[in-house]
Amino acid sequence: PILVCEALFTTCQFTPWFRGRPIIQEGTSVFFFYTCVVQTAWTLFFAFRFFVISFVTVVLSLVSLIALITSQNLTQQQYQSRQQRTATTTTVATTVRDDDDNDVDDYDDDRRGCCGCCPSPTNRNNESWRY
Repeated sequence: PILVCEALFTTCQFTPWFRGRPIIQEGTSVFFFYTCVVQTAWTLFFAFRFFVISFVTVVLSLVSLIALITSQNLTQQQYQSRQQRTATTTTVATTVRDDDDNDVDDYDDDRRGCCGCCPSPTNRNNESWRY
């Protein structure tokens, strides 16, 4: 079942939707390659009845798969936190913009510059700036 799942994983990477995901591009890193190399070595050692070395390669394969899963989980968490920060930033920017749109002093804002202390360069009413 492990080799069948690895074959499915490899085949799925041919599709643009699957290979474009951050968990695949950044998360798998070199761990999948290491796992394949170690499993190949295990096959050879097991076929030639080097059982102690075969056991070591199985343990190395397990370590590589654990590192792969850990890397993917960390990548997924980083991606989700980036999305949450982006959503929060977008929400804050929208809220600030909405607050500006509902201002009672729209007339005064037209005469002020960016911070309210200078006259606006685009004074629509051509009035001089007053204190």
